[in-house]
Order: sequence, then structure tokens, then C-alpha cells
Amino acid sequence: MAIKIDGIQKWCYANLDLIEESLQKNNKALVLISGASASGKSFASEILRDFLKDKGLTSTIISTDSYNIGISGIIVGKVKTNAFNGNLKNSEQIIKQVKDIIIDSSFDEKFCEKNLIKIKKACKHLIDKKDMNIFLNNLTQEFAKINFDEPFVYNLEGVAKDINLLLSGETIAKKEHSKIISEQFQTNEVIDGSKNDVIIIEGIYALNELLINNLGIKDSIKNYMDGSEKTLFLRRVIRDSKITSLNNAFTIRNYLDFVFPSFKALILPTKKLADIICRNDMTFEELRNGEITSKQQKVKVIDYKIIDLLKNNATSSKTIFERDLYIENKNSSQEELDNILRLRTISSDGKNYKLSSLIHKGSVMLRKDDVIIRPVNLLIKEGEFDLIYASEQEFLTKLKENGFIVYKIIVKERTRLIVEGEKYTIDKIEGQGVYIEYGADNNSNITKLIKQSSVKCTSFYS
Repeated sequence: MAIKIDGIQKWCYANLDLIEESLQKNNKALVLISGASASGKSFASEILRDFLKDKGLTSTIISTDSYNIGISGIIVGKVKTNAFNGNLKNSEQIIKQVKDIIIDSSFDEKFCEKNLIKIKKACKHLIDKKDMNIFLNNLTQEFAKINFDEPFVYNLEGVAKDINLLLSGETIAKKEHSKIISEQFQTNEVIDGSKNDVIIIEGIYALNELLINNLGIKDSIKNYMDGSEKTLFLRRVIRDSKITSLNNAFTIRNYLDFVFPSFKALILPTKKLADIICRNDMTFEELRNGEITSKQQKVKVIDYKIIDLLKNNATSSKTIFERDLYIENKNSSQEELDNILRLRTISSDGKNYKLSSLIHKGSVMLRKDDVIIRPVNLLIKEGEFDLIYASEQEFLTKLKENGFIVYKIIVKERTRLIVEGEKYTIDKIEGQGVYIEYGADNNSNITKLIKQSSVKCTSFYS
């Protein structure tokens, strides 16, 4: 039965105990670290490597991500299987031609019309004329539903072969895969098994039977990194926005349609094989990092004369309706106020709402004044929702299928004004009152009156 652990330090010591036991029987110890995408496998592996070094043990890390066959191999392989029943001649040569054509294109343009024309020309001697249109049409169809998290994507037998060589003290060529170009690339680096006491393998399929069954060692140390649905979703979207050429709209649709369902079907079941299960939800440091930083002050109005004063002196005024839905894990016991996932819908009449944006808000910074400062990640910006979901119901249904619920809804009539060159926002919430939000640097006399006529509130209008 697996031991369940919270906290990386305790997890490191648990692995050390099993590593020392393994080294009593074997020349080298093998540590396998699996878990969902964005569960923290790479981070944990690096922490463990440094921890072992302090304990006098040398180790190396192999990521199964490095054995990704590349987007050209993935898409052509899918077309071969699904459109030609596995009978596409010259597939290796075709993959090479496709790779050469698409490698420098942005992700969205990999299989654009321009590249398809080039692929048709480059492969005309490799594909029968009667099959060419079928091949080209299926390239775009398979690309539209690509899932980077299927076992097919990784050369797991190649991973096992290299692991066995390292365990035998031999040398392997280091493999690399770029998330920017979505392809493997050559390196001149090697990994020498004779110089390492511990071989650490991390990846979503590190406990997959295709890998496990081909290993020459049976008493490997099996780890599974666990996390909440919200942690996994946020980490994946935020991470991919930084290290890949994917846009967030594609990442979110792909995650909800393919990645998380594949995780539940193919990766989660391997959890039962683990010796150690480590819970690794978003850390406080992660909650303090954002793409931008919001800075605001918000008060609840006591004296409503201040509202008339603002409106009467405004040089600019615009009113819309906003409906904010706060998203949480289905099994969460309480609201995570320091880890906010908010879906915003907007309306001009307060009746017909349309999808607007999806954001993540992290932990509020400690302040002695009334300024609310917190990091924000723009997951889907205004105007981008149309790229992936046709309606609010479609998006909410997909969230529900992936373990999320709506736990709070705030509907407000929002009026934005400019008074004496300073910006103000008036939020009228039925049954709750009226709130004013203003810039943290506002210093006019009207702002001073607002402070005197109101009481401080949090970003949840309490």
C-alpha cells in the first residue's frame, strides 16, 4: 500500500529511505515519478536530485517528454492509423518531409493551407495520387484534435532501453524535445550511467506498463504526484503560455476536451502502482506570481450622496452589466479565496450575457493601507472566447465534466466614470449594496470624501 505524503521535504526523505534500501541490493537505484500533466513532476525531480546530492548520492534526471516523437510524427502517425488503417507506405520519409516544412511555423500555422501545398508537392512521389487528398484532409482533422498526452506520443520503449543502459553503467545520447517547435532535436550531450548512483525518470507515463514491463530492474521506487483539478488546470495553462507557442484558447480547449479525460483514463489508474503518493497543490510562491499585478481599492458605500456627486461631476460615464462566476473543484470543502478562478460574462441590458474572460487571481499581498494588490493571470482575454466556445453553457458543461463547479455568482451593474481626471467604478449589487472601486493612486478631494462616506471591503464585496 502506498504511503501518502504532503510536502516535498518529507517526500524527499521517503524516497531516500527506499533508495538506500534499493542500493543495498543493486548497483543503482531507479526512481520513477508519474502523475498528471502539471502536477509538479519536473520540479520535484530537481528538488530530489539536489537533496540526494547533499546526502552524498549522485543522480541524473530523464524526462519522458524528451522522447516525444514530435508533432510531425504524431499527426502523420494518426493519419496513418485512422485514415489508412496503418497502411501508409513511406511513412518515415513522409514524416521527415512534413517536419522540414512545418518546423519553423508557429503552432497555429503548422498545417495551414500554405504548408499543405508545400507538403503535397514534397510528398507527391511518396503518396499515391488517389490518396493525396485523403492524406491532406486528415492532416488538418488530426491536428484540430491533437492530444500531446497520449502514450502514442512518447517512445516509451526507447525510454526503457536507455534506462536499462544507464542502470548497466553505460552511456546514452541525451534526448531533447522543444515545446516551442514541438519537435525533437539533436544534441551533442551524453549521459554517463557509471557516474550516477540514482536514475530519476519523470513523466506522465513513468508508471505506464509499456515502460515498466521493459525495465531490467523490478524494485524501482514508484512515485505519483497528486493535485486538485484546479491546480492541474491552472498550472498547465499558465505553464504552456510561457514555454510553448500555443495560445491559451487552444490550450484550454485541448485540456478540457482531451488532456484531462486522457489523464483520468490512462494516467490516474497508474496511481495504484505507486509506493509514494505526494500531494502537490499550488504553492504560496505560485500564488504570488502573475502575468500582471492588479492594484485597487474598494469600499462599500454608506452615504449614497457620494454616488450622486460622482455622477454629477463625471466627464465620462459608461454602464454595463457583469456576471462573475467563481470556479472551484467539485470536491473542495471551502472557497479558496487566495486562489481565484473567475469566469466573466457581460451584458448591455442585464438580460443577455455573453462570455467575456477567464482569469486567475493569486494571493493578496500584505499591506498596512487599504490597497488590494494581487497577481493576475489572463487565461482567456476579452474577445478570445469565441475562438473556443459558442456559449456559456457549453463551457460550463465542459468544466463540470472535468471536476469543477460554480460556487459563487456575483451580478453587478457596473458604471465606469472619470472625475477630475481620475477613474472610478460604481458596482450596484442587488441585495448587497453599492461599492466603489478606485485607483490606488487617486488623491482628489472626491476620493477623500469616498473614504469618509464608505467602509473598506474585500474583493468579494463583503
